[in-house]
Amino acid sequence: MSLEHSEFLADMLHKLAKLDYIRPGEIPNIDLYMDQVTTFMDTHLEATKRNEEDKILTKTMINNYAKNNLLPPPVKKKYSHDHMITLMFIYYFKTLMSISDIQSILGTLTDRFFGDKGSVSLEHIYKEIYQGERERLSPITKDIISMFKKAENSFSDVTDEQERDYLRTFSFICYLCFDMYLKKEMVENIIDEFNSKNDTEKLLSDISNLSTKMQEGIEYIHNELSLLNNGSSVTVSAMQDVSAGAMDTANAVQKQLLQTESIQKQVSTVSSISENIHSSMEHTISVIDDGLNDVNTLVSQVDDSVHNGVDVSEKLKELDHHIKEMNSIIDLISDITSQTSLLALNASIEAARAGDAGRGFSVVASEISHMAGQTSEATEHITDIINNFAATITEVVRVITRMIDGINTEKQSTSNTAGIFDLIKSNSVSVREQLDELTDNVMELKAANTAISDSIQTISAVSEEVSAHSSQTLNQENENTEILKRIDSKMQELIKLTDNR
Repeated sequence: MSLEHSEFLADMLHKLAKLDYIRPGEIPNIDLYMDQVTTFMDTHLEATKRNEEDKILTKTMINNYAKNNLLPPPVKKKYSHDHMITLMFIYYFKTLMSISDIQSILGTLTDRFFGDKGSVSLEHIYKEIYQGERERLSPITKDIISMFKKAENSFSDVTDEQERDYLRTFSFICYLCFDMYLKKEMVENIIDEFNSKNDTEKLLSDISNLSTKMQEGIEYIHNELSLLNNGSSVTVSAMQDVSAGAMDTANAVQKQLLQTESIQKQVSTVSSISENIHSSMEHTISVIDDGLNDVNTLVSQVDDSVHNGVDVSEKLKELDHHIKEMNSIIDLISDITSQTSLLALNASIEAARAGDAGRGFSVVASEISHMAGQTSEATEHITDIINNFAATITEVVRVITRMIDGINTEKQSTSNTAGIFDLIKSNSVSVREQLDELTDNVMELKAANTAISDSIQTISAVSEEVSAHSSQTLNQENENTEILKRIDSKMQELIKLTDNR
């Protein structure tokens, strides 16, 4: 818009009037969370935005202000009434001042007045400044109008209207910037003077404090040197004891090393014997396994013999039963023979009665009688044979029964033997396992003894080094004692000088 149009100036002054501080009564008297703070600032300072998407304050900005000591940290993530006032000062200062300058000005303000620490509150300070700047709005407006008119009357010799409007606008910007430049320079000079004054006061205070601390430090060093001197004597005595103890330790370690070597030899011997016993136990277990197999085979054969003997006994009993049946048959034959003899006798008697007519019948009866006699003799002979055979069978059954009993007894003994073999084998395996464990323990003992030997050698070497270092330390400590005495003398002189200042 051209400077020739008064609406341009009116529009700017209208915007200027809207660029207002947040009124003191609008500041919340309750603590706010971060989101509430940013929302409050965006709402009340919206008129200061150049673009709609601009942010007045963000969470990152506020956190950085706290990190740079521009803003005291919040309490339990909440920002107080004084926090809000400090944030408003920061917002207006940051467009004109550097962070370090803001820190210089606000550092003193927050140190002395934040949280009602000073004679007046931050709220009172804010109200006072707000009222003063409200009163400055009218003079500033008049000054702006004056600069506008001056720019409007400039470059009258430029005939090109478009160029003349641009140059007058440029002039107005320069007048405003010059005014801002002068005020900015003045602000910076004031801050520099403020910092210089603070630095001088701080320097004088630091010098005074340093002098006091120096005197205190000298006295402290003097006392510490006295203690150190006394401690040095104790250290000398202790180091002498350490040196003697180190030598004793080295000698004892050497003796222990010899004992360890002896133990190592004994461990090796035990390990060798253990290996031999282990080998013997393996052979014993193998022999036991063979014997156990033989016993099991014998038990199986005995079982077969028992079964066979039982079968023979049963067959013999069956044969005896048949012999008894044969005796019944023989008895029957004997009866028949007796009857035949009786019949032949009767036939002979009847043949005699018949005379010559019965002579042929008499011969037959005689032959029958003769055959009956032979049959009777044969029957008696067979009976004797059968009786003898039966007696023999009975004796064989008795012998076989006794043999079976003996076999069963032997079987039990064999079974017991097998059980004993199993027990021997189990015990042998247990012994072998214990030997294995013993061998492992022996190996662990051997390794541990080796480690002990190595440690003892290390201890011996360290003891010798300690003894040597103790001697060196003792000599150095004697030298330090002399140095401490000289330093103590100089410190006494410094104390006298500080007392006389």
